[in-house]
Amino acid sequence: MSSPFSEHQLDFMYWHAVSKMRISLFKDAAILFRLIAAADPQRKDALVGRIYCMVREGELQDASDLLSQIDVKSLGPIEAELVVRLKRRCEFELSPGQQAKAA
Repeated sequence: MSSPFSEHQLDFMYWHAVSKMRISLFKDAAILFRLIAAADPQRKDALVGRIYCMVREGELQDASDLLSQIDVKSLGPIEAELVVRLKRRCEFELSPGQQAKAA
């Protein structure tokens, strides 16, 4: 199945999502990242961006579930390091001790 978007359009949407993320519009950015990842599943950068937004919005369990589906070996070094850090953050925030503090 081919994408309804050209590579240039996907790149534009990606940088638009990154811009939204940088000004803390995480929900808006996550929507764009999700659209990009759906249009081109090979765009791991969009998936990682979406997960980052989910973590920032407190959607930790959903973010953790998506992180468990990522093959870190298929990522570049910067993305791989970010995924490892996001996994640690989710594990920490979802740990029983942290859950008790939140309640």
